[in-house]
Amino acid sequence: MTEGHGRYSRREVLQLSGQVVGLAAVGALVAGGTNAVTQPPPGPVVDPVHLDPLKLTVDMIRFDTSHNGEGGVTVPHAEMLKSMWDAVGAQTEIIPTPKSDNAHFIARVPSAVRDARPLLLLCHSDVVSVEADRWSVDPYRGEVRDGWVYGRGALDMKGTNAAFMAALLRHLREGTQFDRDIIFLSDCDE
Repeated sequence: MTEGHGRYSRREVLQLSGQVVGLAAVGALVAGGTNAVTQPPPGPVVDPVHLDPLKLTVDMIRFDTSHNGEGGVTVPHAEMLKSMWDAVGAQTEIIPTPKSDNAHFIARVPSAVRDARPLLLLCHSDVVSVEADRWSVDPYRGEVRDGWVYGRGALDMKGTNAAFMAALLRHLREGTQFDRDIIFLSDCDE
């Protein structure tokens, strides 16, 4: 807790949310591990019912979406997200920005209720660039060690993106109907 304010600092919130996502990922951890490539192939075969949030987190980390304020290369990441949401029939759109290879991704799950305000799950796909010499692991590998995911974006915010997606994609595959539209936005720059 921060001194005298009775609130958590941003770092404490990120650490706590990372622990929650880490616990969820540990619960979903399947023996075997992941392939150590820098970029996953576009358009993976997706079974949202058996979607592993840990694997999805690692797959997201493997996209180098880093930048120092000029906007990262997020189109390949957005294309992966699109393929997964398309597999369950969501309305999807990749929205380019003026910067080449930089785009927002939106998935909308419509409900039968038209007058209810939608629920927005706001995420971002970009990450701050790294100083490689300060890392003990490849920051874009998504290494799992002792129940923790190490990689750029594990806490902010690809781990959270994966948790949101895994839960929603599973509900959609199981036929869940929501009482309002659900919008998943992976913004290209927080």
